[in-house]
Amino acid sequence: MKPLIYNKTNFFVLTGGPGSGKTSLIQQLHKEGFLTINESGRRIIQEQKKKDGDALPWKNKLHFAKKMLEIDMKNYRENLPTQAPVIFDRGIPDILGYVKLCHLDPFPCLEQSVNSFRYNAFVFILPPLAGHLSSRC
Repeated sequence: MKPLIYNKTNFFVLTGGPGSGKTSLIQQLHKEGFLTINESGRRIIQEQKKKDGDALPWKNKLHFAKKMLEIDMKNYRENLPTQAPVIFDRGIPDILGYVKLCHLDPFPCLEQSVNSFRYNAFVFILPPLAGHLSSRC
């Protein structure tokens, strides 16, 4: 069976390294009236720390990546009916980048999701800010 492919040209990804200002920009865009979706990784870290879970980048990178994918797919699907621009603080392809950066093997569901959940081809990439170069792996 051929996988379902979504192609939402009104879905925009804002991406960039840690400390590049993504969250601040997303917050300002939200104040300006844009529909914004917060980064799933930050939410997962907060939830996992509260319950002493292991889906954390410093405990279990693969579990963390799978949780991000679960939330990001949910966020994408929940906004399918939306016709206005939706701005995502990172997107599903960012998870594939994270997995590769951490030298993990991409899991099949992730690769399929990257191909199935498509965003606008125009991606906003924020450059790193001086003094904020770091790695999560």
